[in-house]
Amino acid sequence: MTFISNYKHYIAGGLAGSSAAIIGMPFNTIIHVQQKTSLPTNKAIINLWQSGNYQRFYRGGQIALPLVTVSRAMQFGGSEKISEKLESMMPKPYANVVGSMGAAATKQLILHPFDNMKINLQIYPKDSALVHVKRLSTINGLKSLYTGFNNSLSKTVIGFTIYSNLLRYIDSKLDIPYKNAITGLMAGGIAQTIVYPIDMARTHKFTTTKELSNVSIWKGIKSRLWIFRGLPISVLARAIDGAIFYTLYKKYEQLIDNHSV
Repeated sequence: MTFISNYKHYIAGGLAGSSAAIIGMPFNTIIHVQQKTSLPTNKAIINLWQSGNYQRFYRGGQIALPLVTVSRAMQFGGSEKISEKLESMMPKPYANVVGSMGAAATKQLILHPFDNMKINLQIYPKDSALVHVKRLSTINGLKSLYTGFNNSLSKTVIGFTIYSNLLRYIDSKLDIPYKNAITGLMAGGIAQTIVYPIDMARTHKFTTTKELSNVSIWKGIKSRLWIFRGLPISVLARAIDGAIFYTLYKKYEQLIDNHSV
């Protein structure tokens, strides 16, 4: 077994993740602006365009591209490696769940500060990453780079565990044209719907210098729209991301397998 085939899930995850990041970045920016400002989708898009044309939608992209590439590589590669190790100790479905949780937690622990900076750049486009670091450090020093870590950890572990195992389940049940795209679309949309309230609170924690609880954030958002503001486009974006990512992921896997024969 060659080095490439041995690490094919890392390689396929990273390559597919980079493509999905480029396509999904505008959606991601709209979502975080909506979460922070409670603007309707159309007004959020207009405001973003007026403040910087198409380039505004890609603010933070210099962090997002390598972040998503490394993130998907760690999650998909790590989950497969952990699952393989655990299959001799427990049934495969349980091994898959534990593998997904372990890979997601590891990824978030390492990459959380970069996720924090990326979202701040999307919300506050006129400031540099260094300015954001200095602003956050007013709370609790450099430890503030891990502001919102509990939310990010919960979102990532729950979201990726649901997402990755839905991919496996739906993939095993479907035998239709565009199977990979449909599988990714369904898994991505369902996972994002479930973790969205945590994602909403995470964005607010990332972009404030105050210590906030999830409950205070949710209560502070106008009326009961916290559960809806940004949710439709967030689910749509995650579904599109899932369709693109999983289609490319399986293609890259196949290319690696063919190359290794």
